[in-house]
Amino acid sequence: MSEIRHIVFDIGKVLIHYDPELPFRRIIPDKDRRTWFLTEVCSSGWNVEQDRGRGWAEAENLLIATFPDEAENIRAFRQNWREMVPHAYDGSVAILNALVAAGHDVTMLTNFASDTFREA
Repeated sequence: MSEIRHIVFDIGKVLIHYDPELPFRRIIPDKDRRTWFLTEVCSSGWNVEQDRGRGWAEAENLLIATFPDEAENIRAFRQNWREMVPHAYDGSVAILNALVAAGHDVTMLTNFASDTFREA
């Protein structure tokens, strides 16, 4: 067996909780409409482009041009982003801290956009 030389932790959904449903349960109470919105409007594919560096203003403007009736909800995605990451996973963080304290080479990995990464 090879010696483990480097350990990588993903941040989202491993070290901290991420769930866009959290604020949108309040913003769009109807489950079917909320599911449509998060699947078809502020979709994972749309969000990953911000992770790749597209600015939020450009991202919002692109969607608003296609879904003008959803402008308020589209803007709510970024405005309420902090609610999507409400807590760390204490067990995972404890493992990370223990590995670092034991002298292991550990890296954290994320695809969060730079501004949301700083918030997280």
